[in-house]
Amino acid sequence: MIKVLHLGFCTIIQVRVLLDLISLDVTFSGVYTFIRFSQ
Repeated sequence: MIKVLHLGFCTIIQVRVLLDLISLDVTFSGVYTFIRFSQ
């Protein structure tokens, strides 16, 4: 039971980190594009 909980917890953390990375990437490329076009 504890093992299953631990596995689920790790999966949730991985998904959260992945989503954070994706949103960071999107934000960064958006800012980069904005800077490039405003030059």
